[in-house]
Formats: sequence, structure tokens, C-alpha cells
Amino acid sequence: MEEYNERTYGIASAMMPDGSACKNSDSSARAAEGHFAWPGYTSAHYSCLQIHRGQVQRALRSLEKFYRNTQYKHSQQYNQPQKWDLLNNHAAPGSFERHAGALSIWYVLYALQGLSLDAPDQRLRVMPNLPKGMHSIEAPMFTPSCLGWLKYQEDTSNGYRQRLHVSFDSPVSLRTIELRVPADTGELGVLCEIPDGRLPVKFELVPLENKRLLTVIPERPIVASSALSVHVFTRKT
Repeated sequence: MEEYNERTYGIASAMMPDGSACKNSDSSARAAEGHFAWPGYTSAHYSCLQIHRGQVQRALRSLEKFYRNTQYKHSQQYNQPQKWDLLNNHAAPGSFERHAGALSIWYVLYALQGLSLDAPDQRLRVMPNLPKGMHSIEAPMFTPSCLGWLKYQEDTSNGYRQRLHVSFDSPVSLRTIELRVPADTGELGVLCEIPDGRLPVKFELVPLENKRLLTVIPERPIVASSALSVHVFTRKT
């Protein structure tokens, strides 16, 4: 995918082994060989796959390339074309335009946040996939049951510290909170707070792809009606 899809002006839905674009199966009059449909979603999907593989810089370069072409060079911020060819041309000038392509950028935010709220199991997972040199993120939080705000910061300058703060616009019940920490952090401590005060918790650590999965388990289920803060830190010896 990397070898055959990263072109000067974007990526294609599918490529032949020699690097040429597959023929478009659409038989309509607007179809054209070598073009790909819904380019915003294709680019965002590819970028999200790379982010989850740990190739964050590659993903953002690819996405930036597409948006520079569509937004800055062709001034189609919210009216993105259905098709865009690999020579940086509007591939179907007579077709209907679509604003939905611009919304594909939200998928990339989800991938960078590494956010998952499993309402049936009452489990919140926050494992950000941040670009190199970036150690914090503040962004909106969208879940199937509520909206909110996420603040995350990681600091390795003096031991290890991770701070997570999430706020919700409606009550959220949680039994477990899953985070990711480096493999070499040493002995850790965990503090968990809601507006009513600090909550007693226990936690578990298991290996996770050169990192460790940290599962925080409150002594009783949390009903986070407005905010939840988790502080992970290296214990001093």
C-alpha cells in the first residue's frame, strides 16, 4: 500500500502491481479509468490505517498532501469532488459535488485520540497515537452516547507521568479505564478523581506491543456525571 499508493497528488482506491491505477468498475458516463471515488474518505481511511500501525508521520504527510491539493490549490474545502485523478485533476467535472468528504477528517481525530467508549462493558480506553515530539492533545470527544472533551498529557522528563482528563455532557458509567504506558516505567502509582473526590482503585499491567496495557479498576463503578481525571506516575524509590 505504501509503495503503490503514495503518489504526488494523493492515493488511489486500488493499484496494479506496476503502480498503475485499477480500472474504475463504474460503467456510467461520468466514470473514468484511473480515477478514485470519494477521495477524502479514501485518504482518511489510508491515514487511519497508518496511524494505528504506528506510522503517524507518514499518515499525516499523506493526508496533508491531499488537503493541500483540494483546499488550497483548488479551493474546494467543503465541496469536494466525487472523483479526483492521480494527475491532480477534477476527474468528473460534470458530476454532483459532495460536502460529506470534508467530514472524513474526523476519522483521523479518532485515530489520533485512540479513544473507545464501550458502553455495555462500561470500559473507557484512551491510547493516543501522537506524532513524534507531541506529548499532549486537547480535542472534542464524540461517543455513541455522549459528547465531551479530552485532555491528555505524557511527561518523561522526570520519571514518568501521564495525565488524562475527560469531561462528559451526560452521565457515563465506567468499570474499567484502559491506558497505555511505556514498558520501562518502573513501579507505577495511579490516582483517579471525579468532582466528588478521589476514588480508591487497583490496577493491572500486561505486555502490549513493546508497551504495557494499564487497566485501572475502581473499587466501585464510576458514574462520571461531568468529569474524570486519572494521574499515572512513577513511584519514587
